[in-house]
Amino acid sequence: MEKEGFQGYVASLEQILKNTHFDLKEAMDQFQDLCHRVSPEKIFPLETITDIRQTYKEIQDYLTKIS
Repeated sequence: MEKEGFQGYVASLEQILKNTHFDLKEAMDQFQDLCHRVSPEKIFPLETITDIRQTYKEIQDYLTKIS
């Protein structure tokens, strides 16, 4: 019975890892998209910088959760 408990726990951790990995990939894609919008030649809304900072923090949170 104890073995089944460990297997369930491991399966749960694997699912959390998969979900977090998927969320991390989405956040990284969003971060890259936002960063590509910013260039010295263009005028861009200040909101874009805020979005970049928030997305970066989100990425850091996902990495912390994974580790």
